[in-house]
Amino acid sequence: MEMAFEQTVLRKGDRGRGVQTLQRHLIRDDGSVLTSNEDNGEFDVETEDAVKAFQGKHSDLVVDGIAGPATQARLISVNSWVGGEQGAGVRMLQEALNRFTINVGIDGIYGPETTEGVRTFQTHNAIQADGYAGAVTFDTLDKALNVYYVGGERTGGTIYTSVIRMVQSQLIDAGHEMSAGIDGNYGSQTEQAVRDFQEENDLAVDGVAGPRTMRLLDVEATQLMPNDELGEALNGMEMGYEQLSDARANELLDILENNTGYENEINQSVDEIAAVTIHSEPIAETDQTDVVALILNYTNTPNIQVIATFSEDDELLNFTVIDVFGDLHTDMVTMKTFDAEGENVSSVEEMAVDLADQDLALLTIFQDAFDEANSSSFTVQESLTDIIIRKGCEIGAGILGSYTAKGLAAAGIVVSTGFLGIALGAVIGVAIGTIVCELIIG
Repeated sequence: MEMAFEQTVLRKGDRGRGVQTLQRHLIRDDGSVLTSNEDNGEFDVETEDAVKAFQGKHSDLVVDGIAGPATQARLISVNSWVGGEQGAGVRMLQEALNRFTINVGIDGIYGPETTEGVRTFQTHNAIQADGYAGAVTFDTLDKALNVYYVGGERTGGTIYTSVIRMVQSQLIDAGHEMSAGIDGNYGSQTEQAVRDFQEENDLAVDGVAGPRTMRLLDVEATQLMPNDELGEALNGMEMGYEQLSDARANELLDILENNTGYENEINQSVDEIAAVTIHSEPIAETDQTDVVALILNYTNTPNIQVIATFSEDDELLNFTVIDVFGDLHTDMVTMKTFDAEGENVSSVEEMAVDLADQDLALLTIFQDAFDEANSSSFTVQESLTDIIIRKGCEIGAGILGSYTAKGLAAAGIVVSTGFLGIALGAVIGVAIGTIVCELIIG
C-alpha cells in the first residue's frame, strides 16, 4: 500500500506535507515530543531529536535522525489504537475528525465518542468500519489532511470524500447554501458555490477548490495580505520591482534575439513583452543586488512564456522557457533554463497545482514573518532575513518572484491565456524566484 509519506527519505532541513505526516506519526507514538511546533512541516532540530528517540527504542533501526524507509515503515506499524489511549496524538486525531465534519469532543481521550467518530470516518472513506485507528485508517487520514485541491477530476471517493465534506461545510459557513448539503460529492452545486466564493474573493474563477481557495475557506488558517500590502512591506525592505519602459524592453529583446541559444529554442514572433528590474537587497550576498527580467508571450503559442534575465549592464544571464500543457490544475508545466551559451542547465516538470501550492507556501512564510514582526521587537526585515538564513535563499527569492508576477498580472501586463492567465504568480513566481536565488546568492 502506498503510504502518505511523500519522500522516501526525510531529514533535517526538509519541509512540506511529508514532514507533517512524519511529525504526526511521531506524536502518535509519543505525545511528549514536538511540543513546540507539533506538525508544522519543518524538519528542525526538535523533529530530528524525536526521530532519534524513536529509533533508539527499536534495536534494528539506525539512530541517525534520518527518517528513511525502515523508520517510516516502523512508525506506521506501531501506531494502532483500539480505545482507551490518551495524549497529544489522540487530540490531533480528534481535531482532524472535526475538520472533516465529524463532531467529537477534543479532550485527548480515545473514548466511545472518538471510537464512533473514527467509525464514521472509515465509513466515509470505504475502509473497514471498526472504530479502531490502525495503519490503514491513519494513512487515509494523513492523505486526506495532505490534499490541497478538490474538484475537476477529484469529485469523490476515498480520501477526497472527507475533504469535499470539509469544503462543503466551509462554503455553507461562508454563506453559500446548497440544497444537497454536505454529502461528500463534488457535484454541480458544490462547483457553483466554489465559483461564487472565488468571484467574491477576487480569485481565479474555475470552480476547482485549489490551494488558495481552500486557504481562504479555512478561517483558522494563516490568511495572506493583499498584494498591495505585500508590495509595501517588500518596498520597505528594499525589495520589489520596477517596471521599465517599452523602449527599454525592446532593447533587451534585441539582445536576446541575437543569442544563438534562444534562436535555436524559440523561433516565432513575440506578442506581449514587459521588462522589470527586481530589487533584492536583503537577500543578496554579493554586489549584484538587482536583476533585470524580460517576460515574453508569443503570438502562435500562448501556452509558452519566456523569462530572460540580464545583469545591470545588460549581459544576458539566462532564459527560462515555461510551457503549460493545458488549462487544468492537473496539467503539467515544464520550466527549462538555458545559460547564455544556450546550454540547458536545469529542467523542472510539475503539475500546475503543485506550483500554485509552492507559491502559497512561500507567501505564507512571509506572512508568518510579518505577523511575528508586528507582535515582537523584530522588524519585518529582521524576521524575514532570519527565516532566509535558516531555510535557504529560495524563500526570499520566491516571495519576491511571486510578488513581481502578481503585480504584473494585476496591472494587466503580459497576461497569458489558459492556466498561465489565471495563475501567473504561481508559475512565473517560482521561475523568477529560482533565477534570483541562483544568480544573486550563487
